Amino acid sequence: GTRVILLSPIKDMTVEPGGVDITQRLTKPVRQSELYNAIVAVVEGERATQRKIPNESELPSLGGRVLVVEDNLVNQELALTMLEMMGCETDLAGNGLEALEALQHSDYDAILMDCQMPEMDGFDASREIRRREQSGQFEKPNTIVALTADALPGDEERCLEAGMDAYLCKPFSIEDLQAALEPYMPDALGSRESVADESTDAPSLDKSVLDSLRKLQKRSKRNVIERILGTYLERAPVLLDALEAAVSSEDTERIRFAAHSLKGTSANVGAVRLAELCAELESQIRDNDTSNIRELLARIDDECRSVCAALSRERAAA
Repeated sequence: GTRVILLSPIKDMTVEPGGVDITQRLTKPVRQSELYNAIVAVVEGERATQRKIPNESELPSLGGRVLVVEDNLVNQELALTMLEMMGCETDLAGNGLEALEALQHSDYDAILMDCQMPEMDGFDASREIRRREQSGQFEKPNTIVALTADALPGDEERCLEAGMDAYLCKPFSIEDLQAALEPYMPDALGSRESVADESTDAPSLDKSVLDSLRKLQKRSKRNVIERILGTYLERAPVLLDALEAAVSSEDTERIRFAAHSLKGTSANVGAVRLAELCAELESQIRDNDTSNIRELLARIDDECRSVCAALSRERAAA
């Protein structure tokens, strides 16, 4: 009588695990609202009703000023768009050093701090911010919300040890970002509505992520589809070239960093399979396993080309 929710990285509704009655199916990465709706549906014995998408007048109003510290151009665009829609003023820093410079000239209600960046990462930047606070260089404590694409065991503890206040895993929705910032923002409404994404089969792209971008497009003054997909199509080949060069030179640190960058960028445009391949490569480098790196790189190369072709079609259609 145990009810089963199937989690799979690849959408294939035709597959039936032998001898197991599947009540619900979810495709990884699973969003909080999707998991919630699936569990409610299983417990209640019926499919949960999708929550309505808030219209422009119902969007959360957080107010305040936020510093976005992120080196990934696609992630920058997503965060700035979401914050703009929630009524926040924003500034942008590309790494920890730039964040420290920005804090010398402005006060912020919250800092969105990416964990892995060049020159100075989010952990070192957060520690330095706390050190400067203790020495009296800032008038008030800074709220730091960590952004990470790893979600590995111990990551949250590492963020907290570095002095960060909250933890947000990428890719995140506007509802996830609202929930993370609400306790610290001046105009927070304290209400949170989740968006249940529709899912359709796709060999390389998670259509639900693209649907989310389209919803952002309707609610934002920015040309979200053009800017985010356009940025991805420009950056992905550059990141792939950097990854290939790192593999050729057998520079494991550069391999790990390039794989991490391509992983985070790809997840945010719905390229789930490509993100998983990059995560696998990143994990192998972390474990000092270089046995099949070139084979894995070839798979990443093929998938990246497939994703770019599919996103080009999506961009043209939009």
